[in-house]
Amino acid sequence: MLKIEPIDFKKLNGGVWAEFDGVEFLVAQSTNMGFIAAISDGSSDGSPRSSSVIIAIAENIIMDWRGLTNTLDEQTDYSRDTAVHLLLNVDGFREFVMATSKDLDRYRTDKAIAIEKKQ
Repeated sequence: MLKIEPIDFKKLNGGVWAEFDGVEFLVAQSTNMGFIAAISDGSSDGSPRSSSVIIAIAENIIMDWRGLTNTLDEQTDYSRDTAVHLLLNVDGFREFVMATSKDLDRYRTDKAIAIEKKQ
């Protein structure tokens, strides 16, 4: 019998919070329709460093952040341009985002998580 993992599509599309270097990032799952559509339009070679893939990640996988400050210690609100800058210039950040976005356990329903904890 075919069975699938109980996925919370609100989490899948809207993201889950994950920490990188003291900052929390809201990361959507890499199979969300916005990201799939963005990378399937034929303008990308599929390389994780291609500009269209970086922009697609910034717009469709990184949804928000908390605690990101600039060098003047001012809170920095989410923007696509800042997300692109982080993806291209912060060591390990792109790998963190993609690993988080592919970790299906993070996007399971609360019920599935609660049942697993009881076992």
